[in-house]
Amino acid sequence: MKSWDDLSRKEQLAATHYDFYKDVHGIRPRWMNYDAMTEEDLEKELDQLGREADAQRIEEEQRHKMKDRKSTRLNSSHT
Repeated sequence: MKSWDDLSRKEQLAATHYDFYKDVHGIRPRWMNYDAMTEEDLEKELDQLGREADAQRIEEEQRHKMKDRKSTRLNSSHT
């Protein structure tokens, strides 16, 4: 097994994409053909994943705010 520093830039991008995809979607993208992709393709994929992760984070923050508002309203109505 190669160390991170021994991987080519393309291999590092593919490994990063593989793990990041799981973080964003909950599954590993085993169907991806990284050998057929260029570094530019991988960079675009990573940019897209970054946008998806940002959107998920914003959505989650909004859900928490709504939940907090509901909780505050319920608590204040019981006092």
